Amino acid sequence: MKIRDSKNKEYEKVIFLDIDGVLNDESTKSFKKKIFVEEIRVKRLKDIVQATQAKIVMSSSWRHYFKLYNENPESIKDNYELSKMKDLKNMLDKYDLSVSDYTQYLETGPDARPLEIRQWMLDKANLKRFVILDDDDFWNWSWLTDYFVMTKRKGDNYNMIRGLEDDHVKCAIKILNRQITFY
Repeated sequence: MKIRDSKNKEYEKVIFLDIDGVLNDESTKSFKKKIFVEEIRVKRLKDIVQATQAKIVMSSSWRHYFKLYNENPESIKDNYELSKMKDLKNMLDKYDLSVSDYTQYLETGPDARPLEIRQWMLDKANLKRFVILDDDDFWNWSWLTDYFVMTKRKGDNYNMIRGLEDDHVKCAIKILNRQITFY
């Protein structure tokens, strides 16, 4: 059985996508360069989607502005946010990728994103497989660790954000395509 949301979209496999630290790294984000998303990282996201047929659900803090941008770009008055959304939209369009849905804002704080993802999944009770692509290390909930791909590399004295790399792509594909075990 396939899942349908309120817009009649089907969900069997889902990528919960963060943007900062996944589709960019510490060196990418620059208002002067007007580059907020790296093309190589979007291409890697496309590789995951092609290999798994997963839908993208945005869990990033970018989701509010990106949703606004897709509905009515003129509604975004902040030039910085507008530039970020244009960059993201152009890159996703270039690789024929689209965001199928967004997690809701439920609360703030270090556990907000896991709660928002959990709520989204509860609303889609028959979801079969999912992966979470994120650079934040607040994923201390043991039930999520098997589905989490962290794009942050721990350095000697500092956590280095490196964005979506080939090893992350392989791991995400493995998680999304693995056999489902029924008990």
